[in-house]
Amino acid sequence: MKVKCLPWLPFKADGMALKYFILVRKGYENNAALLEHELHHTRQQRNHFFLLWVFKYWFNSAFRQEMELAAYKTSIDYGESRSYCAKQLAYKYRLQLTYAHAYQLLGE
Repeated sequence: MKVKCLPWLPFKADGMALKYFILVRKGYENNAALLEHELHHTRQQRNHFFLLWVFKYWFNSAFRQEMELAAYKTSIDYGESRSYCAKQLAYKYRLQLTYAHAYQLLGE
């Protein structure tokens, strides 16, 4: 997997997965939880037809929630706090989740 460090990413993201590439914002290149989160997305993308995954991710909030929830559970497995992941999940992805609900989902 190729990891490319950039000075900025769209949508104020810390990382982005694009099938065979991971893009990370400068300063996050050694963040294991973030890299594993993005690796999880690359596996999701390879298990789906890539363009279909992208389309569903952008236009289907239930699909986006499923994909992010799984990736954030991976982040937690690699040392990220559940509270940080719940905050990201609740406020960053247009999912209509409260922090409390996101926190609960991450614990399941």
